[in-house]
Amino acid sequence: MPDLGLQILGVLDAIDQLEIDVGASPSAGSPADVEAAGYARPMSVRTAYSTAYLALESARDHLEAVELIVRVGQPSVAHWTSLRGLMEASATAAWLFDPSIAVQERVGRSLALRFNTMSEQRKIAVYTGEAAAVAAMDTRIEELEQEATGLGFPPIRNRKGVRDGVGQRKPAISALAESEFDLRDVYSFLSAIAHCDSAVIAEFGFKRGACEGGMTTIHRDTNPEQLELALANAVMLFARPLWMKVLQYGYDRHRVTTLLNPLFDAFSLGTSASVRPWAEAQTDGS
Repeated sequence: MPDLGLQILGVLDAIDQLEIDVGASPSAGSPADVEAAGYARPMSVRTAYSTAYLALESARDHLEAVELIVRVGQPSVAHWTSLRGLMEASATAAWLFDPSIAVQERVGRSLALRFNTMSEQRKIAVYTGEAAAVAAMDTRIEELEQEATGLGFPPIRNRKGVRDGVGQRKPAISALAESEFDLRDVYSFLSAIAHCDSAVIAEFGFKRGACEGGMTTIHRDTNPEQLELALANAVMLFARPLWMKVLQYGYDRHRVTTLLNPLFDAFSLGTSASVRPWAEAQTDGS
């Protein structure tokens, strides 16, 4: 198990070196570069990719957390809660990096996330009674909608006429887990653990002990097979949006696949394109 974790860290270090060698920005002539150059407002495209990049880096942080928890601890549920954060970040990154969508759709998704973020910031300002901050966020949201309108996105209102999106409505994170990974049920399971659902955590993180004084004792339970399963899923969840970034930024595909294939082999993960999204590109020779 420690060797698997260290192999994950080695791959992440090698990816860092790749970005040092070629730069963190999209390569000239890459899909991301072409999209920005040809769009009416290039900054809107760059913002979409920057947001995707941030989500991917967040996913990486969760991946490292899962690896650390498994390698140095004896967790019963902590690795699952970290895996949930990884799934949320990876789904968001994949939603934005998706190579199959048109640039207008990508910008619309980015606008939706930006509106959601600003709305949450406004809620915090309301809760803390900061009137100036509320007014500032209202102004920023209005400006965001003006940007969207200028790019051809119609205003979005609910049945009561209240704005509930910009660009498009942001899907719930559970819907993104389904659309990007087909893992809504897994996300529900991880959420149940994060929310301390007694039935779920009792089954997957604890074991019953002796009955003392009419009460059954409970003990944390570390299952090595579950730990390896969590690591394997963490790797798969991170690799998909990472590969999308490789495609969109024009990075060296061969260099990346020579890093990812041995890692997937170490976890005995499948070789189909549904598991290794780069497998399709290798099959068609690209």
